[in-house]
Amino acid sequence: NDRLIAHWSGKVDRVMLGWGEHGAHLGRDQQVLAYLDRSKTFCLERNASGQPKHPLYVSKKNKPLLFT
Repeated sequence: NDRLIAHWSGKVDRVMLGWGEHGAHLGRDQQVLAYLDRSKTFCLERNASGQPKHPLYVSKKNKPLLFT
C-alpha cells in the first residue's frame, strides 16, 4: 500500500483523508502522512483527537478543509 500511496498521491491535486479514530494505531497516520505533500491533504472534518473523520460520519454539506 505504501508504494501505491506514494505513487498516486504525486499525481493528484488533492488527497482526501478519512481514516477515522483508529488511524493513529501503531503510528500509521504519521507513516502515511510522510508520503504525502501536506499542501494537498484535506479532510471533511476532524474528530476530537484531531484525526480526519471517516466520511460516513460527516455531513455531506461539509467542504474540504486543509489538513495541517
